[in-house]
Amino acid sequence: MAMITCSECGKDVSSKATACPGCGAPIAGSGSGTPVQTIEKTAKQLKIHQLLSGTLFVVGLLWTIIAVIAINKGSGSTGSTIVPIIICFVGMGWYIRTRVKIWWHHE
Repeated sequence: MAMITCSECGKDVSSKATACPGCGAPIAGSGSGTPVQTIEKTAKQLKIHQLLSGTLFVVGLLWTIIAVIAINKGSGSTGSTIVPIIICFVGMGWYIRTRVKIWWHHE
């Protein structure tokens, strides 16, 4: 058993290893010819939550900008910015919560 250097992290790894124990990079020419498979463990539901929350944040932000421009032109009232600001904060909070859940459940 010879020791080789990992091409990703530079640590010494056994030539019989299929992946580097330090960084998980596949070792070239190792194993019995079977391909290395990487499994994505982030749930599809969390990805959908991330997409929807990001969209809600962007819509709220754009709506807030449009409302502020309307107020500056004199065609809108100050109360017209409350709903888009709430939507923006809800979207941002939801997005942060989803990112924390993804980080927490990552293996």
